[in-house]
Amino acid sequence: MGATGRASSKSSYVVAIVDVDSFKSVNDSRGHEEGDLVLRQIADRLRWCGSENALFARFGGDEFVLVDTIDVGAASAFEGNLRRHLRIDDRDPAVTTSVGVAITSAEWSAIISDEELTELFRVADASMYRAKAAGGNQVVIWDGKQ
Repeated sequence: MGATGRASSKSSYVVAIVDVDSFKSVNDSRGHEEGDLVLRQIADRLRWCGSENALFARFGGDEFVLVDTIDVGAASAFEGNLRRHLRIDDRDPAVTTSVGVAITSAEWSAIISDEELTELFRVADASMYRAKAAGGNQVVIWDGKQ
């Protein structure tokens, strides 16, 4: 397989999967137009969490994905950024998210293969479901050490 991407030797690849908590209730109680507005706000806020080279996409109905690189050892700063930006408090009720993050360990190659990227997506998705199962409004990070 060819290389999917390249990071600097002091970077780790990161995949974050974001799911809007209780999104169905927003659509049911406020209507689909309001639900669409919430999705646009979360998408805009997710952009604030990544670098200028980050890749963002809507991953499903109320799920988004961010693929980026972060400095090795910057997981806690990245987590804080996600927590700060992916909660919308000026709505009633507040809009929260469940976020699953997978970060390559520092020992990984500077080139990430298709298989490694696929595994990061799988782990980020599983981490997001752990965040939802724990009540939502959380960020669960896997960094290869657990």
